[in-house]
Amino acid sequence: MSTSILDSSYFKDMFGTSAMREVFSDDRRFRSWLETEVALARVEAKVGLIPADVPEKIAHAAKLENLDIPAMKAAYEKNGFPILPIVKQLAAACPPDAARWVHWGATTQGTLNVLMPQVQ
Repeated sequence: MSTSILDSSYFKDMFGTSAMREVFSDDRRFRSWLETEVALARVEAKVGLIPADVPEKIAHAAKLENLDIPAMKAAYEKNGFPILPIVKQLAAACPPDAARWVHWGATTQGTLNVLMPQVQ
């Protein structure tokens, strides 16, 4: 059973297309967030804020299959920050020398330091 008219197999194409559903899918959103974390690390390494070898380690870990989506949803429901669960899981998928640099300097960094002191 569908949960909304947008999920309805009966009505879905009246309000969008499969291409648009893909654009707004959770998988696409999570891939975009992972791509953003990799881009942030690459720029930070380029300007010397983080070690030069870290971005490729983060990029190697930044895969959907490394995410536990149910755990992310539970964490989001608990803390109210949609990005923190994916940052925490990305950091956990990285080697320790790269994990501490995930999301480095981004606006949620202070909150992340409290939630993940083991990678600091």
